[in-house]
Amino acid sequence: NKKKADREKTLSDLESGKKDIIKYIEKLDKKLTKITGEINEVKAKITDLNNSIRVLKADIKTADEDIADQYEIMKKRIKYMYERGNADYIDILLESTSISDFLNRSEYIEKISEYDKNMLGRYVAAKEELENKKASLEEKKEELKVEKQALKLEKEALLKVADKKEEELKEYEKKISKADSQMEQYDNELIRQEQILAEAIAERQREIEREEAERRAAEEAARKAAEEAARKEEEEKNAAATAEPSESAKGSKKSKATPTPAPAAGSRSASASGFTWPLAVSGTITSRFGSRTSPTRGASTYHEGIDISASAGTSILAAKAGTVVSASYSSAAGNYVMISHGDGVYTIYMHASSLNVSVGQKVSQGETIAYVGSTGISTGNHLHFGVSVNGTYVNPMDYL
Repeated sequence: NKKKADREKTLSDLESGKKDIIKYIEKLDKKLTKITGEINEVKAKITDLNNSIRVLKADIKTADEDIADQYEIMKKRIKYMYERGNADYIDILLESTSISDFLNRSEYIEKISEYDKNMLGRYVAAKEELENKKASLEEKKEELKVEKQALKLEKEALLKVADKKEEELKEYEKKISKADSQMEQYDNELIRQEQILAEAIAERQREIEREEAERRAAEEAARKAAEEAARKEEEEKNAAATAEPSESAKGSKKSKATPTPAPAAGSRSASASGFTWPLAVSGTITSRFGSRTSPTRGASTYHEGIDISASAGTSILAAKAGTVVSASYSSAAGNYVMISHGDGVYTIYMHASSLNVSVGQKVSQGETIAYVGSTGISTGNHLHFGVSVNGTYVNPMDYL
């Protein structure tokens, strides 16, 4: 016990240091959440740029086709004008039958010249617009290149922060594990000694029960002997008092009532129908509901849910429609969401990289409420999914 007390003090000192580690984890988680948000913004920019590039390419293709058509028409027109010159125009004017006909023909010739001039203008303008769009496309491509580089840097920063967090947790776990190991040895010795004491107490209790049974048997035999003697004495007195047979008083037998056991209280379980898988992918269950070996210091040895491994950023979905009653952060659960489904049934989603809902919000089944991450007491990207019924955690696999 003295050794155990010394180790308990060591653990107490480590637990005091744990507060600093928890604060550090919270700081890292905030950084992770911030970087994740920035990554999502950059991804959105990249998506917009890709869309703009697709539109520009389609416009350039259309413009190229339009310019090619105009060029073919102009080539034919120029070739005709080169081969025929102004002879056609002179023939048209000489064939006039009157002054008004001459004026009309002059106007037609003017319209044809104006058409040729406009066609050339449109061709030049189309070429300029095409060049502008091509320049814009190059700018967009360069901007896209910069954004992709920014995304790469943000992802590298995210990995560095996540690795640092995992490194700190593992280092802290090693320190406590050593003290825990010695504590476990002392606990096992204490348990062994307590078992010896328990066996001795049980044996003594059995002796007491045997002695008590023997005492009760002796008392019962003495009582019956006394009753028999009293009965015989009473019969002798009655026989002496009268010759007529008289009926000796009969003692009424007392029946022992057998106690009726109280009915066992029926357990009330919520309906398991209507729940769906809480992730956009299948994932892998890495830790099931119930007793387990703690994966890291601070995690419970009795698992009140299931852990589903999935890639960072995977959409976490509402397993059933309900109302968000909590959307917050804690150093143990990280970013988490709790949804009420009525009748005392709640679902809990922990360790998210970021949240997509707020308290009081109504959510439908399958709606994205958060994204997979590794915030809180966690050493890898996963979703902790739990189901609580009337204040007690139950096995989620009975509902999925």
